[in-house]
Amino acid sequence: MTIKWKSVFIGVSIFVAIVASDVFAYYWGHNKGILEGIKAYHQQCFEVGGYIISDTGQVVACGGQGTIPKEELKNFKDNS
Repeated sequence: MTIKWKSVFIGVSIFVAIVASDVFAYYWGHNKGILEGIKAYHQQCFEVGGYIISDTGQVVACGGQGTIPKEELKNFKDNS
């Protein structure tokens, strides 16, 4: 019984490619999900208002606090 090194190489290459694509997909999806969650949270707070209550009972009161002039907004963006 001889080992066909070409077959072993192809099999290992396919395995590595599958694992690499799974890892990439997990991290891409995880990060995308976090960003979408943050966008939904901000949309709830800025546009809808009200309260967001977590499963553990934490409460966040959402609502606008007012507006600032565009000149001031530029100062905030430059300092962050």
